[in-house]
Amino acid sequence: MREPIKVANVLLQNNAQEVLLLQRSPKLKRPYLWGLPGGMIANGETARSAAERELYEETRIKKLDIVTRGMKRFLIEMPEENVEISTLEAKLVKDTVDIMLDPNEHLDYSWMQHASIFNSTHILPGIPTMIAESLGIQADFTDLTLQAGICIHLL
Repeated sequence: MREPIKVANVLLQNNAQEVLLLQRSPKLKRPYLWGLPGGMIANGETARSAAERELYEETRIKKLDIVTRGMKRFLIEMPEENVEISTLEAKLVKDTVDIMLDPNEHLDYSWMQHASIFNSTHILPGIPTMIAESLGIQADFTDLTLQAGICIHLL
């Protein structure tokens, strides 16, 4: 098996149980799709610190603004690459927070309900499955982002 790219992201929920998703810039791989805040894990960096760093860099949400609950790891196998994703589960401490996006990375953000995420094809591959697995949602759904040749595994 090819060596996977190592990525960390944050599954951040607000008090209404909605999940924060960011719309990718046209400058990035898989432009215009929605995904969780996150990015590459730097050499010597832990998955948790990478997730917190990426959350801050992409939204300006500080780690003091969140409470973390745990982390799950997934492997997404795609024809062009394999990606190992460490997903930090977190919740906002307060009801609202100001979000400032870097326009080079993201066009927009949205707090989305689970059903909207589960029924979308405009989400990065595997994100609906990661959200359902991480939050223990027993919904009977088909991850519409997992097209032919793409599969996801819980590690």
